[in-house]
Amino acid sequence: MVCQRILSDYSILRRKVAIYTSSIYNITMVEQVIFKIDKKLKDKAMRKAKREGINFSIVLRAITIAYVNKQLDIGLLSSKYGLK
Repeated sequence: MVCQRILSDYSILRRKVAIYTSSIYNITMVEQVIFKIDKKLKDKAMRKAKREGINFSIVLRAITIAYVNKQLDIGLLSSKYGLK
């Protein structure tokens, strides 16, 4: 009887772990990016995003998506703002 109870508990636990594991893989994986930026520029950008009611990380993701989709040309920006 005790052995049957342990097996039953183990079976329930395995199902819960399987459900938990499958739900993890349904989540989009995200990466953290660390880069250097002038503090004043970052602070201005963060304040502007806050005024517009959006998170600064959304701004950075939107810019990255635009760059990948060839909707943002870094060449033009780098010469205009002296970026290297």
